[in-house]
Amino acid sequence: MNASIKVLVLGTILAGAAAFADDPPANTTDTAAKDQTAAKDQTTAQDQAPAKDETTAKDQTANAWPDFSALDKNGDGFISKDEAKAQSLLASRFQEVDRDSDGKLSAAEYNGARKHMMAPNP
Repeated sequence: MNASIKVLVLGTILAGAAAFADDPPANTTDTAAKDQTAAKDQTTAQDQAPAKDETTAKDQTANAWPDFSALDKNGDGFISKDEAKAQSLLASRFQEVDRDSDGKLSAAEYNGARKHMMAPNP
């Protein structure tokens, strides 16, 4: 008889717990919808925001290699060694960029080096 009472009490407890589990808490749908909207908004903002490291690296490279005309101060169609001194990176690589070793950079030489330096690293 003692075992029968235990089974009866356990059954009553489980039935009561199951009854409460079926009743959803008030405003569950509203809370879930708000949570989903907030998560979606956060994901969208993260997807649209540019990566800080990538943007910074691209900006630094672009600033280091301005347009040809910005460095060709006298407008002769070439960048001399003196004109290249305005950009330290170009001045330090002048010999490398001057493919024909004539002591001045043509637009083709400069733009080729600029394109190469601004290309993303794999």
